[in-house]
Amino acid sequence: MGISVCYTNLYFTIKLTEIDGCHDKEIILYGYSSDINKYFTISDNIIKNSPYEDGITLYTQSTDGIIENNLVENCSRYGIILNPTIERVIVRNNVVKNCGQALFVGNSNNTIEDNYLEGIGHFGRVPASKRASVYISSCNGGTLKRCTISQVDKTAQLL
Repeated sequence: MGISVCYTNLYFTIKLTEIDGCHDKEIILYGYSSDINKYFTISDNIIKNSPYEDGITLYTQSTDGIIENNLVENCSRYGIILNPTIERVIVRNNVVKNCGQALFVGNSNNTIEDNYLEGIGHFGRVPASKRASVYISSCNGGTLKRCTISQVDKTAQLL
């Protein structure tokens, strides 16, 4: 892993950092049910070449944050992933290119705006597993606006 922010962390920033070639996740925020990462900013980073997994992963228990102005490219699985326990996160002005799935949002209580999202259409290590470039699950109140969505393979771009 490149940068791992675990358990209870408040008011932190990851900025102006280049992460290249980590085996798994380039940046991960993680906590248990009683722990929370809150009031964070991940901005102006260059994140690339994760051969097995993700660029920016908000795995569990992260709320009230901003992910903006990042370049995420060549990540085998997800470019940016917000798992179901992630709430009130703004994802804006990011460029995600050539990732298996550019964006996964597991809880729609987040705002996704003004991003360029380009997926391969499948995870790099599992080419038979077709995916959308952007996948949103459990939608109930989130916002997706002013995004450019593209895909290298011509399957569904948005699910």
